Amino acid sequence: MDEGGKRLTRRDFLRGATLAAAGALVAACAPEPEVVTQVVKETVVVEVEADEIVKEVEVQKVVTATPPPEEAITLVVVHWAEAEYVDAHLVPMWEARFPNRMLDIRYTPLEGYLPKLTMALASGDPPDVYFFTSSTGLALAHVGAVRPLNSYMDAMGWDWGKYWPMCEKTTDIHLNGMTFGIPREILTTYVYYNMDLFDEYGVEYPTNEWTFQDMLEAAKALTLDTNGDGETDIFGWHCNYGSYKMTNGMRNWGSEYREIVAEDGKTFNLNTPETQEMIAFFADLILESNVCPNPELGQGANFSDQTAAMYDTGQWHTGGLRQLPAGEKFRWGAVIACAGPEGVRSSYADTKNWGIPMASRYPDEAWDWVVMATSPEGIEPMITAGNFLPPFKPDTCEGFQFGEGMPEDHTPYCEGLNYAFNWPRPGEVGSRNAWDTYMGMCRVGQITPAECLQKWAEDSQKAIDDWWAQKTAVA
Repeated sequence: MDEGGKRLTRRDFLRGATLAAAGALVAACAPEPEVVTQVVKETVVVEVEADEIVKEVEVQKVVTATPPPEEAITLVVVHWAEAEYVDAHLVPMWEARFPNRMLDIRYTPLEGYLPKLTMALASGDPPDVYFFTSSTGLALAHVGAVRPLNSYMDAMGWDWGKYWPMCEKTTDIHLNGMTFGIPREILTTYVYYNMDLFDEYGVEYPTNEWTFQDMLEAAKALTLDTNGDGETDIFGWHCNYGSYKMTNGMRNWGSEYREIVAEDGKTFNLNTPETQEMIAFFADLILESNVCPNPELGQGANFSDQTAAMYDTGQWHTGGLRQLPAGEKFRWGAVIACAGPEGVRSSYADTKNWGIPMASRYPDEAWDWVVMATSPEGIEPMITAGNFLPPFKPDTCEGFQFGEGMPEDHTPYCEGLNYAFNWPRPGEVGSRNAWDTYMGMCRVGQITPAECLQKWAEDSQKAIDDWWAQKTAVA
């Protein structure tokens, strides 16, 4: 019977069963809710022929459990990346995926980023996610301030085979078998050349097989006094002597690839006769061949204004080229970095990465940010703009596309990443600073190549020793 005393007929029963079946079909088409089984007491009517029996029995019923709403949190993200890209692209992506997870985005320019980050990690208000490049990640990993990501990666079935080789090996993000960051992009160097100048003066374009000697011969042909006044108007080679650009020469000059700091992390690795030959070669580009501008004579050259025919630099330089006014644009191309005299070829590279501090309050949610921000969807706007080289390796370089307004042939950008390597090690920042000082003196004749190498080696070893001493003191 029903609550009002009416008898439940067979027709009523069948009608109810039909409605229940229809409801079950609708429910089957909906997203599956979380269910739990409960044992409850229920009064049922059992009809046997003309008699009816009313009794109370225990039955199992499946009922829907309403999941509790996700706890509202605020994830603190610190970075020195492109603020507009983070705010306009990553933040809306996050908000669409995780509406209950608020963001506190804290931007600091690169110049003051590491000191500010270090202070935040030591305070009671640490960030949950941080953005970093090679020297920052290495320093923090050595003192245990950042979280290994291996367990998260294992749970996802991480496959480094989808990335360029450098990403799996670089000490930008790996230390002692642990991974401390996921790369958002790779930066590496190429040889850029002015196609209009090469065509005008009948010089063959560079190739991916070039050595530094090949580059020198082309630079000689393109170092020109165009108006006959005795002054050089176009230099064949821009010649950036900064340590990061010169890494290609440092590591490639002998019969084998050599890092600045040895694998043990405690020894300067380039105090060799081959390194002295390399220093002499690059100093002579100014002092003997005159294919590069001499700052001591007030000379200057700029690839962008066509006073230098070639420039070995990174893809970050292309932004300025693509934004030149219409009347100042010229055709330009790129090939992969030059090999040393014995054919050893590598190009300086760096990664920019997202990681999680050890003190993060929400490491699981922070991992969601890392995955999102380093995904193809997360980096797509910057790839299209030509500001990033993607860390993901395509099946083939044929048809590789990178950035708007780039040269017609994009394949060198892809092929060059096969030679991109960087293993930053303790004391390397100090070593690079010493290089900038002494090579700056050598290239204008103030010290000899032998003196340059001696002073560089001494200061580099001291920087390495100081690094380990400071680490021991912190520990």
